[in-house]
Amino acid sequence: MSKNNPIVLLATACLLTLALSPATAIPRDEPIQGIWAWRFEWISTPEAREELLSFCEDHGYNLILMQVHLDKNSDPMVFRDPEAMRALVVDAAARGIAVEALDGAKDMALEENWPRTLQILDAVLTFNETLPDDAKLAGMHYDIEPYIMPEWKQGGETRLKIMQDLLAFYVLARAEIEERGQGMVLACDIPFWYDNKVDPDDNCVLEFNGETKNLHKHIQDLCDYVGIMSYRRHATGSNSVTYHVESELAYAEEIGKFVTPALETIELKDVPQITFYGLPAEDFWNTQAEVIETFKDRPGFGGMLTHSWRGMRDLMQIGGAEPSAD
Repeated sequence: MSKNNPIVLLATACLLTLALSPATAIPRDEPIQGIWAWRFEWISTPEAREELLSFCEDHGYNLILMQVHLDKNSDPMVFRDPEAMRALVVDAAARGIAVEALDGAKDMALEENWPRTLQILDAVLTFNETLPDDAKLAGMHYDIEPYIMPEWKQGGETRLKIMQDLLAFYVLARAEIEERGQGMVLACDIPFWYDNKVDPDDNCVLEFNGETKNLHKHIQDLCDYVGIMSYRRHATGSNSVTYHVESELAYAEEIGKFVTPALETIELKDVPQITFYGLPAEDFWNTQAEVIETFKDRPGFGGMLTHSWRGMRDLMQIGGAEPSAD
């Protein structure tokens, strides 16, 4: 990372500020029941938005993580269809459903991509300023998965640089969000296995902001909460959802924040054993209910996420009831 890069200098200054005023936990009136929604066509028409929002109401989802879709030819960047996004946020708020702006790409946090990625964030914040006071975006939610890049697998200094860039980007994003003063949270998604990477040749431990710790801990320090891609079919026991999020949950409690484990519903042909695709919907609901029951008294447990709207809709169409309240 070039120390003379003005963005790097800004990140350093932001780090000093954050060290003096670290992020605090988000007050929650009820546990999160969130769902990822990626495609523009899922909100592009009144009928599509009604289908999504009605589904959320019917099945208890109180948070939609909605991918931002931008006009790639605009300068400065603007939403592809701001009225569709506005209608989603306003209509969702009227039903008690929050919306976080979602964005994610494997390389978007690399230093050379910061200018564009920060332009996207600026477009989100500018859009949010146009929304009614009682119907604002609740947060900026990043699903950045740098380990998908071939460079990550090289390990060593190459992986270290990728991790440093990721953390420095979150510093910049938080500073920009706080400077604009819109009350939005900064959230991000992580895999459950960062804490397992501790071997010298294959690790996720690094020094950042003067502290040496695992990548997931650094990320939790910088973000308000993390969604954990804890994609397993079993709630408890070995190799289960609760087993794989314990480290992140314990650290969240240590620093006064929270985590949201997640379940998968889309088809994954290479790893079908980690998704509920093709199974009765009741299996999904029972597993989620067991995770919630197991963690309900843990202060670091913030609720659950579901990936994603397409998969969950299809799962419910296959059939299977939600577990009863009894």
